[in-house]
Amino acid sequence: MAERQGGVQHFVTNFQYVSFPDTASGSCSFLAYRWQGDADSPAATLVMGGTYRDRLMRCPEGWLFEERHIIINWHRGWVASAAR
Repeated sequence: MAERQGGVQHFVTNFQYVSFPDTASGSCSFLAYRWQGDADSPAATLVMGGTYRDRLMRCPEGWLFEERHIIINWHRGWVASAAR
């Protein structure tokens, strides 16, 4: 197995959505932890928290995202690198 060179752990919680027959909208909170290097001794890390604001639509395949806005409420770490 190849050695892992970084990774991401992403938590999504506090779902608050309102649905109608063919549309839905709402928001949820997220916490993302991202690292470069070995997970036991990361060389660089980024931690951020925020809110997703979503609009969904019902399709024959099921519910699909029509629009998602990401609001970053706070961050710690290498933000310039994370934007790539």
